[in-house]
Amino acid sequence: MKRIGKLNITVLVVVVLLVVLLVFFHGHQGKQPTVSLIGVGLTIQNNELEIQSVAPGTPAAKAGLHPGLVIQQIEGIDTADKPLLDCMNMTVGPIGSKLHLVVIDTARSETNVVEITREKFIVGVAH
Repeated sequence: MKRIGKLNITVLVVVVLLVVLLVFFHGHQGKQPTVSLIGVGLTIQNNELEIQSVAPGTPAAKAGLHPGLVIQQIEGIDTADKPLLDCMNMTVGPIGSKLHLVVIDTARSETNVVEITREKFIVGVAH
């Protein structure tokens, strides 16, 4: 009899999980995740945070950022020798909030302060 009780509990747990998954996927069907990032792909080159790519139409593109720029500071915090994930997390914030970067254009030997306003955009589709 104990074996039948364990089987019933297992079946119940599986059914509950299936219902939760169905509700979740049904509620998210056709929707793309939204993010409050700035629209850059970042990499670490020679212990420096470098912009690898900029998605068109994103806050980063609107601010004039482009691949090859080195981000020296994010909100006044030096990025040198910081892990990539830490740097990426520093760019995330509420939609509409400002982000301040100090960027170096190594090709022109210029350093600029850039202010970016975070916007809502759909992954893969910029507004």
